[in-house]
Amino acid sequence: MKEVRHKPRVSLVISTYEWPEALDRVLDSASRQTWPDLEILVADDGSGPATAAVVDAWRARSRHPVRHVWQEDRGFRLSASRNRAVERASGDYLLFVDGDCLMRPRFVEAHMRYAERGWFTTGKRCYLRRGGSRRVLDFRLRPDAWPWPVLFLLLLFGGGTRAAQVAPLPRSDADRRSRALDWDQAQGCNLGLWRDDYRRIGGFDERFESWGGEDTDLVRRLFRAGVRRLVLEHNEPVLHLWHPRRSAQSPPTREKMFAETEKAA
Repeated sequence: MKEVRHKPRVSLVISTYEWPEALDRVLDSASRQTWPDLEILVADDGSGPATAAVVDAWRARSRHPVRHVWQEDRGFRLSASRNRAVERASGDYLLFVDGDCLMRPRFVEAHMRYAERGWFTTGKRCYLRRGGSRRVLDFRLRPDAWPWPVLFLLLLFGGGTRAAQVAPLPRSDADRRSRALDWDQAQGCNLGLWRDDYRRIGGFDERFESWGGEDTDLVRRLFRAGVRRLVLEHNEPVLHLWHPRRSAQSPPTREKMFAETEKAA
């Protein structure tokens, strides 16, 4: 990976709700990021004291500044919590991850290696299996810090999914731009964009109050604003801890909201 000459300030927004043991591992991975000018904001959708204690502990020992941006628990309001965190952010570039996704040390650097005006970046995620996720939490393991061949073998032989994504395989510039107007699998657990573009489209739509859809809506509005997508394949994916699948907002409801947004454009 080539060195980035211009190093803008990055705001890493980590969304969370009532899973402090996972957040502890995620903040551990965030605290070891190699990008020099980085701030960490925990976008908390109403968690209790245990989460606050985790954030306070990492605020005291992280190499990067950590802020806890909390909002009252009034149901699933992920979009609102992310927007609230961005209001407190000072970075030129915003990176969004979820509070159950571990980041390899060069995760931020990987996004910034390809960040350019007029484009947003989306990365991949590898799912850790249930048993492995439990061991990560119980023994405070750091699979995100393991050499990529070790992690590759772990995922390949039953420890998770998408093993090839951790291998630093070369990709051409054309490949990275080949999905410039494709919103499929552009997910808020691994997404970066310039703060100016985020402001221009008004951030996340706070009408989304159930799991799923808010990231697709954001991407669609970025496309309409002329911002294109750059995909980071084989380039520092996040490691997603196992958890029971949440209930998504019904497809008809999501499609209705998408249609309303398109009509208003």
